[in-house]
Amino acid sequence: MIQLRTYNASGGLRAIDAADLATAYTTVDPAAGAVFSHEAGSAGPGLRVWIIDGERCRVELRDGGRWHDLVASDATGEAGVTTACIPGTVPLAAVLPRAYGLDVLRMAGDGERLRAAYHWRPVPHWVVDRGDYLLRDIVEAMTERAGDLYMRVKFDGGSDADAPVGLRHLAHLWAFHNATMSGGFGWVLDEYSGSELQAAAAAAAYLELEDIADLVRRLATADRDSGSAETVLNPVYWRVSDTGDGDASAIRDAVRRSLTANPADWGLD
Repeated sequence: MIQLRTYNASGGLRAIDAADLATAYTTVDPAAGAVFSHEAGSAGPGLRVWIIDGERCRVELRDGGRWHDLVASDATGEAGVTTACIPGTVPLAAVLPRAYGLDVLRMAGDGERLRAAYHWRPVPHWVVDRGDYLLRDIVEAMTERAGDLYMRVKFDGGSDADAPVGLRHLAHLWAFHNATMSGGFGWVLDEYSGSELQAAAAAAAYLELEDIADLVRRLATADRDSGSAETVLNPVYWRVSDTGDGDASAIRDAVRRSLTANPADWGLD
């Protein structure tokens, strides 16, 4: 059975009869955040077709316990889309003419035909499966993992020895940034040891954020003067950590550059 869910319009989840599929697919509002899905149970492939806009869609197949993107070209790079009202990215090759989606849905449940008719590329392991949608932004996925890693090490006595080097650095810098934005440099000086500040500075240097690395080093040598840290250094940090695109945008941009240049440092294939 085909189901239709709209994330940006009323209607919720509803079943679509085979006889009504073409009409439902071609007339659904492109702005509704619509996804057509088919679940064949644990033994069969799962299928999702996301409407991007009036002309484009993307298709995901869960086969053999792993999600795959339908790709129709050798295009490289990423395209910005919105999934379940959340901005993210998908491979540019996975952005398809909208007509593809209807053709695929007509084969729903027939894994053999689907595999033979189209080229499917495994979704990278860093893409987070939220159950109803895949979180496609790699930087968002990495910052979440970095936060989890920091919490395990800091509060649960875990080890980061097996974590990729990029993720280890981001864990230190992301925790430092969140602490700074929530409590300010004065609070950070009260809570952070010298070694923790040095780890945050090293992380910023690893990501080639020299302005931030230099500022954290200055904080580490500020003789625990929280007043000066708050009034002099804190405003500088707010400026250098934001490129103008929002909170931590400088860090996010640096992570994206590092992921592109050194994917092995982040455990990526």
